[in-house]
Amino acid sequence: MSLDILIFRYLCGMEQQKKLFFYGATAQAKMAIEVAERLDYSIGGCIDKSLLIESVLDYPVALAHQQAEDNAYFVAIRNAGLRARTCGE
Repeated sequence: MSLDILIFRYLCGMEQQKKLFFYGATAQAKMAIEVAERLDYSIGGCIDKSLLIESVLDYPVALAHQQAEDNAYFVAIRNAGLRARTCGE
């Protein structure tokens, strides 16, 4: 199953009013953002520990983020080990 179909399935279960943030700021995040844009979701930006990445597709990249109930989050990290560590934090 392609990644864009998985992203679409996740987003279909999410309320569109929520601002969407992506953990990760590389190719996986770019693909997820493009799908979310096509579905008219409000995108807040990306969260990534890299100091070298300032924006992804003109959305800001933050080093840290305080989670809020009125936001939604999508883990867009391909590496399974890094994804597991990120979800554990």
